Amino acid sequence: MNELVDLEPVYDEIYRNGKEVFYEFSRELIYSYVYKVVKNHINGKKILDLGCGTGDFLRKYVTLEEPSEMVGYDMSEEGIKIANNDPITKEKNIRFNKNNFDDIIYELDNNLCMEKGYYDVIISIGVIEHLDNPNDLFLIAKKLLKPDGLFILECPNFLNLRGLIWKTLEIFVGAEMSKTDKFMMLPDKMFSLMNINDFKCEHILTFDQDRGMKERMIEDYKERLKLALEGKVDNLNNKLKNYFEFLSFLTDGRIFADTSANGAEAIYVMRKM
Repeated sequence: MNELVDLEPVYDEIYRNGKEVFYEFSRELIYSYVYKVVKNHINGKKILDLGCGTGDFLRKYVTLEEPSEMVGYDMSEEGIKIANNDPITKEKNIRFNKNNFDDIIYELDNNLCMEKGYYDVIISIGVIEHLDNPNDLFLIAKKLLKPDGLFILECPNFLNLRGLIWKTLEIFVGAEMSKTDKFMMLPDKMFSLMNINDFKCEHILTFDQDRGMKERMIEDYKERLKLALEGKVDNLNNKLKNYFEFLSFLTDGRIFADTSANGAEAIYVMRKM
């Protein structure tokens, strides 16, 4: 686990500079898969995006359906400013508010929150791995969802070559995949959080096997590995060259086949009990 980082100024700077500089190249793929999961559940429903960033998912995908209400919360003032300045936000009457999880939990604990049991569907895309306390996300979803409401959570999946490599480097040399990732969210942790917060898992989907096991994993690692290992490994450039030659062999589809569990990203579909 990485040392604690105050993420609000980090993400303000990311959005101020243009998030395409920071975001990995799978963002649109992630959004499209989440949309496929949610689209049959949101017509006529109230939907909340927890950790909405600049609001891309609600504007580009959810507006293809007909929810009765669309709301996005994010801790980044810059992200919310961008979301609210987009003309689609006004056209589709989407509500974006700056709201961090500590404030939401405080309002819930002190009966100041007007949205208890309000939403039919809550989504959270690429958020939980950045939190100091992942249970906060589940607790908020539990409190804000209606009985039998749907919680759809997307996060990186590490049951693949990508995860094996990073966990090994993390244990032996303290390598960090990202300065903002706090946890490697494995299914056992997710199931534990579901049980604590009274959610039933209905479905798990993993996708982007190419980045979990194959060429796009190597493409991703050509940036990440050098940053993660600088100052920790001698003669790094030559070792990386040799390692990528080995990975090119290892990621040949005839060596390890794709399975339904080894995608680079995962979506957990949960029902509030």
